[in-house]
Amino acid sequence: MNAIVTIPNNVTPAQLTESRDGFAQASGQVYGAGRTYAANLLGFLGTAWIELAHDAKGAEGDAMRTERDALYAALRALPIPHSNPSVKWKQIKDHARSILAEQAQAESGEAEGEGEAEGSGNGKHTRTLQLRLIEDLTTLYKACKKEKARTEQQSKAMLHIAAALADLGVDISKL
Repeated sequence: MNAIVTIPNNVTPAQLTESRDGFAQASGQVYGAGRTYAANLLGFLGTAWIELAHDAKGAEGDAMRTERDALYAALRALPIPHSNPSVKWKQIKDHARSILAEQAQAESGEAEGEGEAEGSGNGKHTRTLQLRLIEDLTTLYKACKKEKARTEQQSKAMLHIAAALADLGVDISKL
């Protein structure tokens, strides 16, 4: 069963700060804190920030950078500072994408329960089929790439895995 996270309307800067600090204090280890923060970001900034480049111009880019920099500062201010806050920012963006996908799925009336349940804490999260395919195929591709003494059949399988990843929109040169 999915943990239902709704995108709140009229999120105040104080609510956004509270959810950001909650996420930072949990150091991203509490699954629900990241999803709550992502939902509040969606309610406060809308959806454009998810796909914006880190150096995007304009008001949306400025708003995204302000919030991202505030998260980085919160993560660096921890008793044991986070060594790479950009990883946490990417996780928040992934949570936001997941929330939007779940919302679209719920609105379209598709059957729930596709994918594999994962997560910890009180709620569970169901991976979409797309995410599951990308994650699992990426793991297989990396294992094949790492193995230098592949058999001919394994090499052929690796080519098929690479083609499947390409079909899913993954640039394998970055793996």
